[in-house]
Amino acid sequence: MNYIDEIMKLGYTKTGTELILKKLDYYKYKPSTFLREYENFKNKVTKRGYDTRFVNNILAIDPRLVSYSSVFDERFDNFKKYLLGDYADYNVILSALIYKPETFNNKIHSLKKYGFTNDDLRIIFRKDRKFITRSEDVINEIYIFLLKIGLSRKNIVNLFVRNSLEILKNNRLLEENYKNIKKYGFSNKEISIICNNIADFLANKNIDIDGLFELFRGFGIKDKEIRKIVVKYNKLVKFNKEGYNNIVDSLKSKGFTEEEIKKITLDAKEIVIYEKNKVSSLYDLLYEYKFTDSDIKKIFMGNPKILYHELNKLKETLNKLMEYDIKDKNLVNIIVTYPRIFETSIPTLDEKLKVITRNGLMDAINYNPKNLIQSAEKTFLRYTYMINEIELEPETEMEMCVLFRKKPVFSKKVDGENTKVYIPDIDEIRKKGYVYYKDDEPLDEKFKGRKCLH
Repeated sequence: MNYIDEIMKLGYTKTGTELILKKLDYYKYKPSTFLREYENFKNKVTKRGYDTRFVNNILAIDPRLVSYSSVFDERFDNFKKYLLGDYADYNVILSALIYKPETFNNKIHSLKKYGFTNDDLRIIFRKDRKFITRSEDVINEIYIFLLKIGLSRKNIVNLFVRNSLEILKNNRLLEENYKNIKKYGFSNKEISIICNNIADFLANKNIDIDGLFELFRGFGIKDKEIRKIVVKYNKLVKFNKEGYNNIVDSLKSKGFTEEEIKKITLDAKEIVIYEKNKVSSLYDLLYEYKFTDSDIKKIFMGNPKILYHELNKLKETLNKLMEYDIKDKNLVNIIVTYPRIFETSIPTLDEKLKVITRNGLMDAINYNPKNLIQSAEKTFLRYTYMINEIELEPETEMEMCVLFRKKPVFSKKVDGENTKVYIPDIDEIRKKGYVYYKDDEPLDEKFKGRKCLH
C-alpha cells in the first residue's frame, strides 16, 4: 500500500505525511494501524467541537494517540473537570489523553498542597504538558528553597506559572542567581523584597548583577548605596548591558556628553533595562511635532523620567496642548521649558487649560510655560479676587503671571473649597501701574457651578 497517498488523503501535506511516517517508524507503530484508527479518533475529537485540522495537528505531534479513541472521553472529561473550559489547545488535549485519571488526579492533589489553583495549573500545562510527570521531590526542593530566602507562597506559585519550564530544566539556576546577588551584601530581606516584586528574577539566566554594580560603581556610587537603589527600583535586576550600551551610543550621537548621560541614567534609572528602540521611538515621536535634536536634549535633561512614559501618554499631552491652539513654536517652547508637564494627568491638564483659555490668560503661559504648574482652582481664585476685590484686570504678560506664581510673595489669603491661596499685596500691584476696572457680573457668580479637580 502507498501510505503516503493514503495519509495525504486525510488532509496532510506531503511534508506532514513524511513526518508522521518517520515518527511511526521510530515508535515501531504500523502505518496501517494509524489509518485504521484515524476515523474513530477524529470522530471523538470533533464531537468536542474541534475541527479536522486540529485533529491532524495533534496526531502530527504524536501519531500514536490515534489509538486513544476508546479512552478519549474518560480521560478528557477527567482533565476537563479540573482544568479546562469548553475549548483547549493542543498541549492540553495531549495531556488529557496520555495520563490515566488516577495518575493525573493524584498529581493534581499533590500540587494543590503548594497553593496551585486550577487556573494556575491550567496555564502551566498549556506551556509545559510534561509538568504532570515532574518529580514531586524536585518541586518540593525548589519550593522550600524559595520559602527560605523570603519569597511569599503566592509569588512562588507565580514563578512556577510563568517559568515552570526554565525552573525545572535548570533548577540550580535559582541558587546560582541567589548566590550571585548575595555576594554584593544584600540581606535575605532585601533579596525577598526584590523577588516578591520581580517574581521571575531568580529564574532568569540572563541576570547580570555584576554588570549592574560595575555600571553604578563607575558613576562613583558606593556598594551600600547601589544596594539601596536596587531594592527601591527592583526592575534594575534585569539590567541589559548590551541594550544600555546601545542607548548610550545613540545619545552620544545626538550630542550628549558622558556627564549628561550619567545624570539621565541616575535620574531615570530604569533606562538600564531598556533597548535602543525605546529612545529611538521617543525621538521619532518628538520629531513629528517639530522638535529638534537640541530641543529633545533639553527635554531629556529637564525631565529624564520622560523615558518612563508610554508614547501614547506623551502623544496625548502634546495633542491636548494643540487642542487649545498651543502649536509650533509655542508648543516646543512649553515642552522644552517645562518638560515636567508630561507628569500631569490629561484630565488635570485639560482643566487647567480651560480656566486659562476662559480667562484669556494664554499669553502668560507662552511668556512662562512653568505657569502651568499652577492649579486650575488656584488660578481661578486668584483671578476672581483680583477682578472683584481689587478691581484689577491683568493685561500684560507680567501682570498675568501674578496669577500663576508657584510661591508668590502675597500677604492676604482667599479661602477656596480645599485650598488657601495667597493673593498679591494691593500696594505692590498699584506700584506696578496695573489697570483697574469694574466688572458688571461678579466672576464668583459666573463660575459658581464650576467643579475643580484640585
